Parts: sequence; structure tokens; C-alpha cells
Amino acid sequence: MKSSGIKILILFLAGIVFLNNSFAQDTTSSLAYKKNKPNKRPTPFYQPDLAYRLWQQFNLIREANSGNAFAQHELGLRYLLGDGVVADTTLGGTWIKKAADQNLTSAIFNYGILLLNGWGVKWNPFNAFKYFYKAASDGMAQAEHIVGLLHTDNLVVKKDYLQAYKWVKKAADQKYEPAEESLKELMSKIPAGTLDTLSDKEKLRLDNSIDKDNSLSSTLGLVFIDFDSISDSAEQITDKMLVDDLSNPGNKETSDTLTEAAKSLEDIDKNKIANLLQLADYGSPEALTFLGKLYEKGIYFPKDDVTAASYYIRAIRFDSPRASRLIYDLSKDNEFQKNVQTLSEKNDPEASFVWYSLTALGFDYRIAESDAVNLLHKSTASGYLPAINELALNYYTGNHVKKDRQKALELWHSAEKLNNPEAKIQIAAGIIFGEIESDDVTEIIKYLMESAEKGSVLAQVALGFAYENGTGLDKDMAQAVKYYRFAAQRGNRFGYRELKRMYDEIRPDDTLFRIN
Repeated sequence: MKSSGIKILILFLAGIVFLNNSFAQDTTSSLAYKKNKPNKRPTPFYQPDLAYRLWQQFNLIREANSGNAFAQHELGLRYLLGDGVVADTTLGGTWIKKAADQNLTSAIFNYGILLLNGWGVKWNPFNAFKYFYKAASDGMAQAEHIVGLLHTDNLVVKKDYLQAYKWVKKAADQKYEPAEESLKELMSKIPAGTLDTLSDKEKLRLDNSIDKDNSLSSTLGLVFIDFDSISDSAEQITDKMLVDDLSNPGNKETSDTLTEAAKSLEDIDKNKIANLLQLADYGSPEALTFLGKLYEKGIYFPKDDVTAASYYIRAIRFDSPRASRLIYDLSKDNEFQKNVQTLSEKNDPEASFVWYSLTALGFDYRIAESDAVNLLHKSTASGYLPAINELALNYYTGNHVKKDRQKALELWHSAEKLNNPEAKIQIAAGIIFGEIESDDVTEIIKYLMESAEKGSVLAQVALGFAYENGTGLDKDMAQAVKYYRFAAQRGNRFGYRELKRMYDEIRPDDTLFRIN
């Protein structure tokens, strides 16, 4: 499997988390966005004050029924948040749409949020984009930011970093902090000098397209690296990247207490290392990569390149976008190669697993595939858990060995008896995908939920599948999208493919949303 330098475009997904976090906050500071100032014409952004919020519920409903857009929006928010009324997302969506239909910008943006997340309305990211675009056209910084982010992932509209730059910069120019941060990351996606070399005519078109290009079809569209492409010039993986990755959405167990104020590996509280080790056991690619770097640099652990390589390899199995580059750099070191070989010849199980993996990944060609598989068998026989899980997966898929799912299950069950969460998650995922029989799907779902909370990307993918197909859960396309999205943001290619498939299945026949 080649994945050197693979990077999923995380801007879009980070934007979604921004929406989720914003939605959960007090409406006076998040959904209404009281500090936003339109840059073209006065826009009636909703700014509820204390007196308004003290109105009796009867008066609010009466005002909403009379057609007052502000009251309709406020009533919708109250139903969504259960503020003074019994929470009802469907009623909340209905009232917010009424306000949006009267061109209340904050309601337009908020209805886009509901559509994008499937809260109280049917999930439809394409209609959501139209609402965001309309709010962005009113100069709402939050909407401009989201429209920009949606141009980076190739899901709703065609990936176009220059269009993304245009919109995000508009929001950043209004001092909207999330947009300012996104702009910094976005600049790294645009080839050096691209903006400087645009002709004056092209720059003018880029600046004015918000007014003149109602179709949003880009005439400057540039396609950069696709999700599964390989970059020969991948950026250097910095310590701060690895620290930041621990806070990826979907990694709930890696709370702010773990990464708070941390800018380097040394900044992580050593008392939290046990937490990282647990996350790694559950299959968190970020934790696995982070621990690998600690071993490589000798921080908190004795310096050990072989152990570092083992962690990187395990992270790669979960599609870590960082670990492939790190193991590639490590594998080029001649002393490292010699050390792996020497230890393997001494039947060291970890080194044997690493040499097998380097061969299987295409980073080492010194031995034949059959010899590499023999190393994996030896490591498994020694009870090395990563080797047991790897060999089980090979039997399950027929990779490198003859397919034998019974042997795969026997190996996973042996690892499970050693209290290895990853093996149990593999079995649970197989049950959800309908490939392993089980009479108790309810308990399987419960375990996958717990594992997803602990950073298991495989559990997230399995839950996405379960919600999409109604396996052990009520069908819920919005929840399926959420879990696939979590996995995709973290670099998981299967999660991204499933997410894109779900988008394509409802994609309108409209040039605006044409990807290919």
C-alpha cells in the first residue's frame, strides 16, 4: 500500500466542526453572530436582547404567526435548543425556514446549517450550499468562510483553491478569526506565486465573481492533489502538526487537557502518556503516530527507531496521512535498515513485524514477499499483538496469504483474550458489515460507540455504515455522514469514498454541483 505524503483536505471538515460547536453555544454569540457587519448593504442580523427573550411564549408565537421574521427565527432556535419549550428539531427547522424565506440573513445561514447536518430537516448539502452562498452574498463572514471551505473537498462543488481563497479571504478581511486561521492553511495549498502571477484581468474576475458569476462555476479552477494521490514533495511533518492532530474531530478522548497550550512533543503532560497508549490500542492513527515520534526522538521513552517504526506502521494501517511520510524518511536510513535486519535475525518479534511491513508497504526490497510473510508468522507465534492483528487481517482479506476467515477470527479472538481492543473492534466491524455472524448487534453497537469515543477510526466507519443501512440502529443519513466525515478528516480513504458516494447519490443534475 502506497500512501507516502497522502493528505486529506481537512479545511472543509474543520468547518463542519466549527458549525457543530457554534450551534451548541448560546444563540446570542453563535447562531445570530451579533458582531458580523455586512460589507455591502445593511442586513438585519438578528440580535436578541434580554427584554425580547423575556417575552411570554404566547406573545412570541403570536408574533411568529403574524409573519415577524425575527420572531420566527427566535422561535425556531428555541425549539431546536429546548429553550423554554419542549425541544422539537422539526418545528425548529420549520420556523427557521419561514424566517429564511423572508431573507433574514442569520436565518438563511442557520437553515443551511440544519440542511448540512440533517437536523430537523432532510440532509441535503447541496441546498445547504445555496443557503450559505446567499448569506455570504449578504456579506456574512461566517457564511463566506463556509462557502470557501466547501470549495476544498470535492464533495459539494468542484475543488478549487482559488475560489476557496477568495471566499475565505473575504471573511478574514472582516477579522473573523476562524477564517484567518483557515487562510493560513489554505495558502499552503496554492502553488507559490500563483496569486502573484495572475493577470490584472484575472484578479478582477476573482474579486468580482461573487456578483457576476451566479452559477459559481469556476473559470480559474485548479485541481491539485486528489485524496489518494501521492506527493513526492510532501511538506515536512512538524511536531506541532502531530500535536494538533490529536484534537481532530472524532478524537473526543483527546481533550483539551491533553493538548492544552502544547506546541511541541515535550509540552505534552507526561502524566497523559497512559491516555495516549490507550488511544493507540483502540486504533487512533493520531495517537499511534504521536507515540512513534516520541520513540523516534527519545522523549518520555528510550530512543528506539524500531518501536517508532512499529507505531508508524500501525498508524498507516488506519490511513494516517502523516505516518507514511515519517516511516518513509526513517526507512531511508541505512543504520535503521541494518538494525531491523539484525534484530529480525535474532527473532525479535517487533523487528520481524517491522521488516515484514516495510516490505509489504514497498519501502524495502531486500527480501521476497514470501520471506516477509514468514517473518510475520514468526512475530505472531511470539505473541506480538500488532503482528497477530495484521496476520488476522491478511487471512480475512486474502492479502499475502490464502483467504481464511475462520483463521482470521481465531487470531482476533486470541488477541481479544489478551485484552486488545483493536482485535475486538475488527470483529465488531465485521459483524456490522454483515461478514461475521452475531446474535447481539445491540451490544456490538454499544461497544463501537465506546470505541469511537476513544478515537477508533474503524469504529467510526462501522458506525457510519450502521446508520446508513439501519444495522442495529435506526437509519439516519445525517449520522452516517457525520461518522464517515470524522473518519475521512482523519485520513481514512474508505470513509472518504463512502462519504463521496452518499453525496453523489443525491447530487443534483446541475452544473453548479458537477464534480467530474
